[in-house]
Amino acid sequence: MAPVDRLFAVTLVAVIIAGSLIHFAPIRHDVGVYEGGGGNVRRRLMTVSKRVFQGDSIQFVNSPDPKTVESRDKVLYGILADQDSSGKDLLLGHTMGGTGSGKEIEENETKQGQLLQVQQTRAELVEKNQLRQAELRLQRMKEAEGAQQIVQPMVSSELAQVWESDDDNAHEVASRQQPPGIVPLGEGNEQTDTHPNTYDEGLLQIQQENYLISHPQYGMDGFVAIPFGRKEPSRDVLDIHDTYKPRLHDPSEETQLAFSQWVETMVVEMHGTGEPQVQTLNPDQGVKDIYFAIWTDYGRTPTASAWRVFNGGEKTEFLIENTAKNGSRYVSPRGHVHSGTVTKEVYGCHAAFHGWHSQSYGHTVDYHLAQISYLKAQVDEECRFLLLDNRIGPLPSILHAVDPALYARVTWIHPREVAKIVDGSLVVSHNPGSEYYPKFGANAYLQAWLTSLPYKSDPDQTIILYCSRVPPQTNTRVMDVEHNEAIKQLIQQKMIDHGRNEQLVDYDGTRLGEDGQMRSLTPMERFYLFRSATTLIGSHGTGMTNMLWMDLTAERRPQVVEFTAGPNSSDDELRRFAFENYSRNYWGLPFDYHVLLFTPESRDAGAFVDLNLLSGVLDELWS
Repeated sequence: MAPVDRLFAVTLVAVIIAGSLIHFAPIRHDVGVYEGGGGNVRRRLMTVSKRVFQGDSIQFVNSPDPKTVESRDKVLYGILADQDSSGKDLLLGHTMGGTGSGKEIEENETKQGQLLQVQQTRAELVEKNQLRQAELRLQRMKEAEGAQQIVQPMVSSELAQVWESDDDNAHEVASRQQPPGIVPLGEGNEQTDTHPNTYDEGLLQIQQENYLISHPQYGMDGFVAIPFGRKEPSRDVLDIHDTYKPRLHDPSEETQLAFSQWVETMVVEMHGTGEPQVQTLNPDQGVKDIYFAIWTDYGRTPTASAWRVFNGGEKTEFLIENTAKNGSRYVSPRGHVHSGTVTKEVYGCHAAFHGWHSQSYGHTVDYHLAQISYLKAQVDEECRFLLLDNRIGPLPSILHAVDPALYARVTWIHPREVAKIVDGSLVVSHNPGSEYYPKFGANAYLQAWLTSLPYKSDPDQTIILYCSRVPPQTNTRVMDVEHNEAIKQLIQQKMIDHGRNEQLVDYDGTRLGEDGQMRSLTPMERFYLFRSATTLIGSHGTGMTNMLWMDLTAERRPQVVEFTAGPNSSDDELRRFAFENYSRNYWGLPFDYHVLLFTPESRDAGAFVDLNLLSGVLDELWS
């Protein structure tokens, strides 16, 4: 064979092999857009989309014409957008494997070049933003007249996975482990909306005081407890508009009655005692120092102390409420403070809060934010906040992403680190816990805070979200994989039947990162994604807590369809979660809330819902 013929043959074989590999390239089942339908659900992209954030609105830019991609799986490029804290708009690429013509491949290469340019711009903006944040921190330190300022670390991307888990037992095991160290700046994390990660040894001016050990009466007399009062729950909390109450869609009237009784019991238990209580420790005459500390990293019953010491140490007053089996506690500082306790001084009025499961994204969103919203409403704008940064919890990143002004008012403290309030009062908010859940009672303040956020969605550019609860993101209360696809296909068909022009987004809490690896969505990405959703559908779990970010000021109330276990389930593990749904947590918020039970044959490792019931619910919502 001539050399030219041999070269041609080798080239032809290589082209055939490469074409086969491209043709059978796997399609990623992460956050995606579903359009069209028919037969099995296919990863079709009828509209290649990029979301661009301009000011306070959300816009979708669509290309190419749907007719050009009707019959083949396509590349999904950039359904999400990111906006760093400097306010600049950034595009994030998000791709899936697929096939395409030569022209389409050329278009993709052009888009990859555009993405590279965006990444370079992104890096420049991040660097500028970090410099700006450092300048602001230095300025605040000078204004504080020499006050010690500690800059806290950012959560690493691998630790962010714990936010999506709702296995409280796993959290308790983790809570007994040593907290992770500080993550070096710029290593393996692209979350520009995250709690800043500047670690400068020169800024860590930590003083260690032996301020209680030296008191003459420490360990003897002189400790005076100031108790939080206990309030009896009232059923008045059930008096909300009927359209705000959850509705169970089930053919059994007996099951519907049991569901209503369960909801009422839980709501009275969680919200019936009303608003949290406030205690204020003032620098009255004779008071030498005022202190606050959180002693536990996280867990079901986190412990804190708030106390003030009088001159000469003849008396120490401290807040106490330690009867809760689930929820936060306040205890005497005796036994927690020792000669090596780290202390930092803060100046002026400070308000403090701590709550259960601070390491959990779901509990932070559905509980902590309401309590902080309440506390914010009790103090002047000049008052700062003392909140926990346990180095793995999501609260710092959430506030940094969605409310920079509130975030700027927070002094973050680590577990077992004592804050000494100088020339100011300490305001503590607390709602004594109970047998099963902590007390809530602050959702009116939560709603006020949420509606005050300046980010509104464009009513003409909205999406419908389906939360896929399937492996590997979770391994409890998971949907059967094939049934999960059938649910998405049904939603697609109902969107067509009712003329819903939105995109259907399949959400599992992850996305493809710029390094080609799957990672968790950042708080900012979650916020913008759910803010633009008109309808949220999915199984009970952490992902559904994000309904909080839906636009409560929209002309039409946000619609929620939640799947959950029923009391007649044949699976013992599922029965533990009978009737569980987030309407009890978000009680009183203006959701159009609907609940469907898993079918009796469902298992914890593979659940099903009645598709006929789901079809009827969607007809009712979208007619």
